[in-house]
Amino acid sequence: MEEKFLDILKNYYDMVPDRYDRYGRVLKFRHNGKTFALKKTNSSYEKLSLLSLILEKINSLNVLSFVKTKDNTSFAFDGNSCWTLTEWKNRVLKENKDESFFSSLAKALGKFHKASIEVVKNYPKLRLKFTEQKLDKLKE
Repeated sequence: MEEKFLDILKNYYDMVPDRYDRYGRVLKFRHNGKTFALKKTNSSYEKLSLLSLILEKINSLNVLSFVKTKDNTSFAFDGNSCWTLTEWKNRVLKENKDESFFSSLAKALGKFHKASIEVVKNYPKLRLKFTEQKLDKLKE
């Protein structure tokens, strides 16, 4: 399966990793001194297109951005699956995060959702549908 990841990198991004590790549907790799993550996603082409529009609209938040393909698209589509490439984000897990960390995280998420409202309303079939039951599970 690594071959498919390497083919996507070569054919869509003109990248050949210096080294790599596989984590399920994610290939973590180094290229030209930077670390990246190539992910095979279950999301449809349409949903990724919508996410891409949202991210472009709010790019000033620097929440997440896709590395563009050599054809300047936000993700690769090989006819069967969609693939996203991002810079690798190391998780910083410390027990004693101060309140400002969580406050800034909550503000960034709020801005992301607020900015996405205008974009998403134009695509009603792609919006997530939340039933009362799903909302109750989220509250638990």
